[in-house]
Amino acid sequence: MSCNSPSGAHPPTTHQVIRKLALQEGAAALKALANAAGLEDQFERRAAIDAIGRHPHGRELRSIILRALRDPSEYVVRTACEVVAQWELQEAHELVVALLANPSKATRQTAIRTLGKIWVDADFRRCFASTTTPRKMKFGAKLLGSCGSEPTLPIGERFSMHSKLMSLPDTGNGLAS
Repeated sequence: MSCNSPSGAHPPTTHQVIRKLALQEGAAALKALANAAGLEDQFERRAAIDAIGRHPHGRELRSIILRALRDPSEYVVRTACEVVAQWELQEAHELVVALLANPSKATRQTAIRTLGKIWVDADFRRCFASTTTPRKMKFGAKLLGSCGSEPTLPIGERFSMHSKLMSLPDTGNGLAS
């Protein structure tokens, strides 16, 4: 028997409680999720952002999702990106674009996937510019066959191409320096 409760069952963890809030209707659940999104622990904040994204009325807390895109924890930021993509939250566009300059490769990749859901035409150049080395940019231009004009590739092919460019090493791509 556990000393945590008379029945021997362990009390739920904070993460479990936060996840269960995503299934509860009503203002009290939303308020609790909003509070959880401001907790000190990054993993609890991440769980709260995920739960807000899954809650039937989570969009009422979209300002919290927008704020989470600037969170000091990369885990929270990436989870907020996933919610933005799921909701196709256009008002997050510029915040997501700013993440293309994030030092974390995982966060940049998540931002690129998110932009696929909230895409505007100017994003291709922004995403393409995030392939930081001149060799990658030159290689990408060669592959796309468009130096200086907006490409006409469908959006899915643009993202596929960008993902390939992001994974290229700086050498060995067959281009002269």
